[in-house]
Amino acid sequence: MQNLVNNIELRSLAKDFSKNIPKSILGVFLSEQSIKYFEGNDFAFIVALIADQSISSKRAWLLPQRLAERLGEKDLTPSLIIKNRVELAETIRKKPSLHRYPNKMADYITRAAINYLEIKIKDGEIFTRNSDFKTVQKLLMGFQGISTKKAGLGILIQSLDYGKKIPGQADSVALLDSHVSDFLVKTIGGNKRYTVSEATNIFRVINSQNPALVSTWIWKNEKL
Repeated sequence: MQNLVNNIELRSLAKDFSKNIPKSILGVFLSEQSIKYFEGNDFAFIVALIADQSISSKRAWLLPQRLAERLGEKDLTPSLIIKNRVELAETIRKKPSLHRYPNKMADYITRAAINYLEIKIKDGEIFTRNSDFKTVQKLLMGFQGISTKKAGLGILIQSLDYGKKIPGQADSVALLDSHVSDFLVKTIGGNKRYTVSEATNIFRVINSQNPALVSTWIWKNEKL
C-alpha cells in the first residue's frame, strides 16, 4: 500500500516538475549584470563555487567581483590572487567581510589559483573543451572546496544560466541538503534523512535526463 502511495506521489511530483522546470539558478538571487560577470571567466566561477558555503548564495556569488575590486582590478584572475596571496585573508576580512571564514577562503582561493594555472586551461574552456559531464565533474572536484554536490551545481548553472551544452547529465546525482531531505520526508514519507543514493533514485523517476535538476526545483520552492 505504501509503495502505491509513493508511486502516485512520484507521478504527481514528476508532473509538477515538468510544468515548472527551472530556467535559471543564479537569476534567483543575482542581477543580470552580476551573472554576466562570470561569462568567459571560469576561474571567478570556480571561486564562487568554493565560496558558496556557510554564507548566503548571493553573498558567495558576489565575492569574486568584490574581491577583485578590493585588489584593484575588474576581473578576478589566478595571477591577481597569487600576487596578493599574503594579504588575501585580510582583504576578505575587511569590513564588510566578504566571507564568514576569511582564512579558510584565502587558503582555498590561493590553492585554486595555483591549480588553475597548473592545468593550463584558458578561461571559458572548462565547460566547452571538457564538455562531458563526468570529465567536467572530475576537473571541478580537483579544486579543494568543491565537492560532488558543488561540481553538480556548477554544471547545472553553466547549463541553465549560460547555455552550455554538457552531455551526460543523466549521470548527475541529487544535490542533497537539509531542504531537499526535508522535502522528501514531507512528500515521500519516512522519518529518516535520505542518502544521496536514495534521493537520486527518486529523482531519476521524476527526471531521468538530469536528476540533479530536480534539486533546484525543490530549492526554488523551499529555499531560494
